Amino acid sequence: MAVINLFPITESERVTAMVSVTDFKPNAYLLMATCGGEIKKTPLVNFASVRSSGLIAMDLEEGDELVAARLATDQDDVILV
Repeated sequence: MAVINLFPITESERVTAMVSVTDFKPNAYLLMATCGGEIKKTPLVNFASVRSSGLIAMDLEEGDELVAARLATDQDDVILV
């Protein structure tokens, strides 16, 4: 199934990462990093019930783009290179 059939995206948007989630545990997080060096850690439970119109997970500066999205727990150490 095409992503466009799951939720609407505009012509200026594109999917750069997908993460499979089976359980929205309270100590689980989604880590996101951009080309411009911005990093965001969001509790996974924030994504448990997303509206059909979608959810803005990270507000990107113009010209920046998402390069990674990974699951993590509150016990994980993260190193970005």
